[in-house]
Amino acid sequence: QGRAAQARGRSPARQRCGLPPSPAGAAPSRHPQGMAPKKTAPKKAAPKTYDFSGLEVGMRVQAESDGTYFAAEVVAVSTSKSRARAPVKVSYKGYEGYDEWLGGDRIRSKALKVVVPEKKTEDRPAREAPHLIYFPLAGRGEVIRLIAAVGGVKITESSELPEGCTKDMYLSPGSIPLLKHGDLRMSQSTAIENYVATLAPKFRRLSPKQRAVDQQFACIKEEILGNCAKTIFVTMKADKGQAKKEFTELFDKWLPLLETRVPAEGFVHGGKLPTVADLCVLNITTGYMPFGAAVKHAGYDFGKYPKVMALSERTAKAESVAAFLASSTTAAANPMGL
Repeated sequence: QGRAAQARGRSPARQRCGLPPSPAGAAPSRHPQGMAPKKTAPKKAAPKTYDFSGLEVGMRVQAESDGTYFAAEVVAVSTSKSRARAPVKVSYKGYEGYDEWLGGDRIRSKALKVVVPEKKTEDRPAREAPHLIYFPLAGRGEVIRLIAAVGGVKITESSELPEGCTKDMYLSPGSIPLLKHGDLRMSQSTAIENYVATLAPKFRRLSPKQRAVDQQFACIKEEILGNCAKTIFVTMKADKGQAKKEFTELFDKWLPLLETRVPAEGFVHGGKLPTVADLCVLNITTGYMPFGAAVKHAGYDFGKYPKVMALSERTAKAESVAAFLASSTTAAANPMGL
């Protein structure tokens, strides 16, 4: 045993480093300049995420041990979750049988990449109020106004673009409504309605399913509105009889469907407040432009749909809606004299 200990003390590794033989019976040195590197815990540093996909078995790397980097060879690269913190197994060159699992913070290699996290693209909510650009009538702006009033979003409004703005900045070829909120500029009424609804603190508890139903009603409202406007501004100029027929067919197509869907009591989602779906029904049944104008020229009777009309009345009586309607002139506005 004594001769074996002496042999260990005269090992080639110690001799190459110019170190004196270790005392007889002493364990081989674990100093990084002597025998095998010491296994040490990684130094605490700012957490980084590494991409190990470039490392391959047999690849030469530099591996850190006790603050010093040594030549090493990749033995294995694990994808197991249990090895997530130290997925690379290396063998130190010159220290046969001394393998160690390491994390990216203890490896140097051009094949090892640090993953730079993507910066969050979500902007902080703009301090200024959303600004709506639309005509002073119901049309495609009324539901936006109602959503803001009921949802608790303060908005400003004008019929003219802010100074220095053009419609193409809002991705609009020329039509309105438009919305400006901080550095956000957008067009398309349904998109604006959805955006304002997501800002609304009183709608924050709505589930994805409920928001989807709200958007479904908004799209139905938009289809009825678009067809009413087309008939008013195109067909009526050429043939009022045909216009009446188109209005009647349009309402007969959608109102029976709404009648089967809306609740006999309460609101569409069963909550205490009306949401976008209820506000769209209110808009269809009370907004003069273009719905009321179409009803007037067609002699159409919404009273055939008692559940729809009852929901409209309940929605109009909701405190926040009633307050809005009391001070608003846009729902009944008829600036074109239709």
